[in-house]
Amino acid sequence: MELVFEDETNVVEEIVETVTDYIVEKTIDIPKIILQPKSEISWDFEDFDLDVSNIKL
Repeated sequence: MELVFEDETNVVEEIVETVTDYIVEKTIDIPKIILQPKSEISWDFEDFDLDVSNIKL
């Protein structure tokens, strides 16, 4: 009994190609969104204490 690896390789290659084509066909690219401010932005952080004494778990 002789194994023919070349044919098996071709079958695997065809399956991989078919599946890859299907995935590419059924998916969409995720758009890149870049937010750019029109002017200078400033920000501030003020420390605070959060009262959680009335929260019942």
